[in-house]
Amino acid sequence: MAVSLLAQNQQAIVKTRGKLDDNGNVIPGRGLSGAFVKIRDGNTHESKAEGLLSFPVPGGKYSIEKVTYVDNTSQEQYQLVDMDELGRFFNYSPTPKDILVTTQYEINEDRLDEEMRAREVLMKNYRKRQEEIKQLQAANQISREEAQRLRQQLVDAQANEEKLVSDMAERYAKMDFDRMSDFDRRFAHFIRSGQLVRADSLLRTQGDVFAMEDTLRMIREENAAGREIIADKEASLARDKTVQAQNEAYEKQLLEKIADNFYKRYEIFSQQFLHDSAAFYLERRALLDTTRVEWQNEAGIYLDENLADYGKALFYYQRSLRNARKQYGEHSEWVATSLNNIGYVYSSQGEYDQALSHYEGALKINRSLFGENHPDVASSLNNIGLVYSSQGEYAQALSHCERALKIWRAIFGENHPDVAMSLNNIGSVYNSLGEYAQALSHHEEALKIQRAVFGENHPNVAYSLNNIGTVYSSQGNYAQALSHYEGALKIFRAVFGENHPDVVTCLNNIGTVYSSQGEYAQALSHHEEALKIWRAVFGENHPDVAMSLNNIGYVYNSLGEYAQALSYFKEALKIDRSIFGESHPKVATTLNNIGSVYESQGNYAQALSLHKEALKIKRSIFGENHPDVATTLNNIGNVYNSQGNYAQALSYYEEALKIRRAFFGENHPNVATCLSDIGLVYGYQGNYAQALSLHKEALKIQRAVFGENHPNVATCLNNIGLVYFSQGEYAQALSLHKEALKILRAVVGDNHPNVATTLNNIGFINYSQGEYLKVKTEYVFTATIIGGDTPAAKQGLAGEYLLLEFADWNQDCSMNLFDKNSELKGKPKSLLLMKEGVIKRYDFENTIGAGLGLKYVGKKERQLVNDAYRKWKNENEQ
Repeated sequence: MAVSLLAQNQQAIVKTRGKLDDNGNVIPGRGLSGAFVKIRDGNTHESKAEGLLSFPVPGGKYSIEKVTYVDNTSQEQYQLVDMDELGRFFNYSPTPKDILVTTQYEINEDRLDEEMRAREVLMKNYRKRQEEIKQLQAANQISREEAQRLRQQLVDAQANEEKLVSDMAERYAKMDFDRMSDFDRRFAHFIRSGQLVRADSLLRTQGDVFAMEDTLRMIREENAAGREIIADKEASLARDKTVQAQNEAYEKQLLEKIADNFYKRYEIFSQQFLHDSAAFYLERRALLDTTRVEWQNEAGIYLDENLADYGKALFYYQRSLRNARKQYGEHSEWVATSLNNIGYVYSSQGEYDQALSHYEGALKINRSLFGENHPDVASSLNNIGLVYSSQGEYAQALSHCERALKIWRAIFGENHPDVAMSLNNIGSVYNSLGEYAQALSHHEEALKIQRAVFGENHPNVAYSLNNIGTVYSSQGNYAQALSHYEGALKIFRAVFGENHPDVVTCLNNIGTVYSSQGEYAQALSHHEEALKIWRAVFGENHPDVAMSLNNIGYVYNSLGEYAQALSYFKEALKIDRSIFGESHPKVATTLNNIGSVYESQGNYAQALSLHKEALKIKRSIFGENHPDVATTLNNIGNVYNSQGNYAQALSYYEEALKIRRAFFGENHPNVATCLSDIGLVYGYQGNYAQALSLHKEALKIQRAVFGENHPNVATCLNNIGLVYFSQGEYAQALSLHKEALKILRAVVGDNHPNVATTLNNIGFINYSQGEYLKVKTEYVFTATIIGGDTPAAKQGLAGEYLLLEFADWNQDCSMNLFDKNSELKGKPKSLLLMKEGVIKRYDFENTIGAGLGLKYVGKKERQLVNDAYRKWKNENEQ
């Protein structure tokens, strides 16, 4: 005969949440009749008057699968305030379960109201502190320098407040103040209204928390002793057990009180952006009970997100994971949460295999708990997609991100922030693939949703504008890129003030666009402003500080100021190594940057050593077939090309091409770049037919991706022109260089290095065709010194000089300088060189160690050079 278990009936109330008005008074929620609550047992129960309902709880546990409510008059659809309650298991309780529901409109309104309130409080405290500093200075209680220092601290404290504002808004927008204690309601009111002194005073009414902590320690010691006494004294077991139970109850009560006090102190300090103090109290709370999974996770999250202390964060996350497995079993929400947090740390450190392993573990658990269509499943898929994107496995990245998007749309509909976030992630993958139309489509759809939900001036709108700017920058549409970046910057500044990481990201992006346009002064200005803010927010040792240093180094390298470039790159490398160790993608990138400077200086041995060290790191992280590996192979090919070691250069270029074709297919700009590099080598070897074929194939790809007017198209045209020039087909070459010049002037303006290079190409053709007059009036000849152990370098020469005389040739001669160079090879010769207005003669017995070139300067500057040359001749050689 089977025995059936009797199920207990759980009472519940479907209601809206109770809220606080501006005076701290409760605005009660209201019970909703006619709501339909589906329980995991498959049955749906309808709430009655005042929202009351009852359902059986077999086995003492239940899980809410769905809550729906339709008002017959307004057709208004409600949903849970906390969507994470879907699918979560709850134990039976004699206390009625509150099932809090709201509308999507109220969710957005409540969150925005709380954000506005928090920002008003922050600004109020900011102005109050400003006035206090002013009064102290007026009363001569502090010096002017001290006042300036305090004001700067106050400005710095405003950085990163958006995370705090967002967290506070999310927390208070979900709170039900109906069932809260009077003490907790008052404390919440003081925090929300910015009355921090009153909040602190209220906490102090509970007593000295440190004294309570000492008492807790003492009680714990007594309890430990008590447990030993119980084992030793069997005769008084009953009495001792009673005392022990009372002590343990008091221990638990005191523990909760101290923990609550520590957490409230954390709230006070985090609202003032005093991250070290806030983290101190979160860690103290975590140490009170190391078995509390939630406390360990919260400490890890704060250290991870606000202090970038990945090692410490990982310590707390791993402790949380161990305890979650012991307490809740292998397949629980807390195990999934801890795995997800650990995965995030590994991803930040570039340990992608470890990150994937933990994210996939979280996904498996979430699917077992919730099925396919749940926000936590979508989040896990999204995280896995982002790791695959970092690894360059874009097909896998798209697959996971698109599955996440499908789930979010099924749960939230089309117009929800999580849907927009997912669209932005997919857009970024398409941008990496060079599929710019698809990327723009997804980012613009995300922007439309963000504007519909948040209005024009919200950080999420700015993020989408920033993403769109990045696509336009990739396409070489710099005007549109700047417009979107500056639109994002305006919003970030309005919301966060000057000193905020998102403001810095925009400044860096704008600087990068200016650098692409050859506007290096503007680029430096933006990157240096970004660096100043990063240092103020994070101090000297932070990955974002290193990123800004790399950006500045890149600009100096483009300007040919190699000593400055090396200084910034090496400082960035030192920071990256101190944070990530030796084997990390960011370390490899900085090594590549330093290697490129050494190549520009002609120090090929050093350049090769650094690029090969970077290659070793990237292969260890990504394996053999990854776009970042291809980039470093290409860099090594460049060095061998510069050395004239064409066989080695071809070998590396072709290996890079093979990887890029496998990743991107045939029609991608990175594939075209490889084809161009290989074409240049064939051109240097005199294999003009092969060179032309490759350059034309590259041109076809660049035009298909970018259209006619893009710098990459101009580069291909110049490369083809150089091949025709080498074959003596000057008319063809001239036509192509002029077409390239037209494109470049339209895209980047007149003052860009690539414009100058193209003008030089045109000048060489004119010179070769005997059009000496044009060369004399618009161009100058140059000598660029090769670094290392060369005769010119030994005489103290470095960089680029204007070449005024070369043996018996001078700048007024009609004979071909390059013919003269061939004639004088292996023979003594003298050079008259000019740099920064100084003219000096140098003598050489044989080789020089310099590359001769032709440079377009225009008629005005050429005339200034002529005048300086004639003046020097009159003064020194008459």
